[in-house]
Amino acid sequence: MTTARVYDDGSAAVPGGLDGPVERVVIVGAGMAGLTAANALHHAGVPAIVLEARDRIGGRLHTADVGGSPVDLGGSWIHTPIGNPMSAWADQVGVERRPANVMLDAVGWDATRGLVDRDRFERLLNEGWAAPEAIEEIGRTLGPDASAADALEAYLARRGGDPAELEWLRIVIRGALEQDSAAPASSMAAAQPASSTLEYEGDYVGDMPFGGYVTLVEPVAAGLDVRRDWVVATIASGPAGVTVTSRDGRTETGSHVLVTLPLGVLQAGSVQFESALPPERQAAVDRVTMGQFEKVALRFERPFWADAGVATVFDVTPSDEARLVLAFGLDGPVDEPVVLGFAIGSAVSALQTGSDADAAARVIKILAGATGLPVPDPTAIVRTSWGADPFARGAYSSVGLGATLADLDTLGEPIRGRILFAGEATSSARCGFADGAMTSGIREAKRLLGRESVELGVIGRD
Repeated sequence: MTTARVYDDGSAAVPGGLDGPVERVVIVGAGMAGLTAANALHHAGVPAIVLEARDRIGGRLHTADVGGSPVDLGGSWIHTPIGNPMSAWADQVGVERRPANVMLDAVGWDATRGLVDRDRFERLLNEGWAAPEAIEEIGRTLGPDASAADALEAYLARRGGDPAELEWLRIVIRGALEQDSAAPASSMAAAQPASSTLEYEGDYVGDMPFGGYVTLVEPVAAGLDVRRDWVVATIASGPAGVTVTSRDGRTETGSHVLVTLPLGVLQAGSVQFESALPPERQAAVDRVTMGQFEKVALRFERPFWADAGVATVFDVTPSDEARLVLAFGLDGPVDEPVVLGFAIGSAVSALQTGSDADAAARVIKILAGATGLPVPDPTAIVRTSWGADPFARGAYSSVGLGATLADLDTLGEPIRGRILFAGEATSSARCGFADGAMTSGIREAKRLLGRESVELGVIGRD
């Protein structure tokens, strides 16, 4: 038995900007933002319906079955978990959180030079993960048009040292920069704004929910009216309310609509607003970056890499070709014999071309080189394609060159008092984070209810 608990979005402010009484809310998208808002509205007694284009819920939180192992193909971590509302929700619904720091027991592997000395690589990894702060400082001296890639080269030039070590450090720092935004360093501002204005506490990498994010998504959706395979084509608003129409001609009406579409879908224009978005809104949509992050999951009979004392392998091979950034074993945090290969930002094309077998071969090559062990055939392979997914068109958003945090706030403002927006891209407080999607749903539920906070709980078990 769970009891509904009080949540806010990190602020006691009550957002405004509504027109008309809130009678029935149509929510577009069954990701964490839309489901959270629907759950809060249900607990306040306000009717809501959730329209989802996919045949599943969760959006970019997707726990897949990889040969019998639950593996998160989208969001995986609860970052900075102390004080994080996603941690509070996990605790509320009884989901165990496991520490999952990819830098613990990490090794560096260079296909041309072999395994990097562990002590040396630990030093480089620590320097590389701390370097973005210094790079931002350098960026301020380079001017507003300089990219993070420009500032990175200036940082390395000032540092100097062994050429091979500088090559490795360049790759580590680029990975540290790009994982935050899922965008190439060349498209990031050198003086990159913080990815969020609200910080929680604890390890940045944070925890993984045991069993995958599905264990958090399903409880928030339980008991809600969710219509799957409902692909929205148009959204219209007028003095009396809103009408949402599907591609096959179905309609749903309400007093208000909450749009939780990913930024990439808004940028693609695949959902049409009957009245065009205001120019300042469209400009913000165009300026904010939708990042790219792909994964390949390989399941084995057993976690053989642990025999070599390896948990994570950073690929630090100098190359002009895109390659996997790292390979991370899930045996430590969640007891699964699975390795995840990550390709982020400038490296993402490593997983966007070729076959699943090609992607698996990249991971196997890294594992063989780093462990010195023969690599058995994987029992299952699953590769993501978020960039090509018509209902995602990317991984998560960030403030790139030419954009500001204010653009994210603009993306979260209502239009004509009837059309509301939520999702991680609308949250300057936690842009790019799954908990940012959650708190944006809380924010919009607060707006609709005119309250400082909302209640969330498992419907039917409260």
